[in-house]
Amino acid sequence: MAQPSFFTVLDSYPIETIHPRRAGRSPNQLGRKSKDKGRWSVGLKLCWIVNDTGAVVNFGWSSMNAPDQIFHGLAQRLEGQSVVLADWGFRSKTGVPDNLKLCKKGTWNERMQVETALSMVTRVLNLKHMEHRVSHYVTAHLAYALTVYNLLLEFSRELLGWVDCPEKRFRMSIAHFSL
Repeated sequence: MAQPSFFTVLDSYPIETIHPRRAGRSPNQLGRKSKDKGRWSVGLKLCWIVNDTGAVVNFGWSSMNAPDQIFHGLAQRLEGQSVVLADWGFRSKTGVPDNLKLCKKGTWNERMQVETALSMVTRVLNLKHMEHRVSHYVTAHLAYALTVYNLLLEFSRELLGWVDCPEKRFRMSIAHFSL
C-alpha cells in the first residue's frame, strides 16, 4: 500500500457478482441486490482511499446494499495523517470522522484522482464483475487488484520518464498495460 498524502480521496465502486434474476437463490450469496446508477444489480461495494499521486492507500469492501457510511473506519485510520475528501454519500446522522471532509459536487477537483483510478481498474483489470463465492477469495482478489494497480502505476511513471519531472508527477496512466 502507498503512503497517505496530506489530502487523500475516499470513494466507493460497485462490483457485480451475479445477474439480478439470480439474487436470493443461494443462502451463501455474498452480494446483495441494490440500485446502482439507476438499475438493479447484485454485488459488492469496493471502497478505496487514494493519495495525491493516485496510488491506493487503503481499501475495504461490503455488500452492495450497505451504505457508504460503513467505510468511515477507513478514514478514521488516517486520523492525524491525512485529510480525507469524500462525496455526500458518506454523510451520516451520527457524524463523520474528524478528518473526513464532505465535498459538494463540482468542488475539490482532487477527488477526481479516485474516479480516474477506479475507471482505469475497470478497463485494465476487468474489476467490474467478479464470480467469487467466499469472502476470503473476494478479499484476496481485491488486494491483488490493488497491488497490481499500484505497481503498474509506478512502473508506467518510470517507463514514461515522469518520475524526475515534477509537473508530470501527478499524471496517471496504466492504459498501455491493457490487453
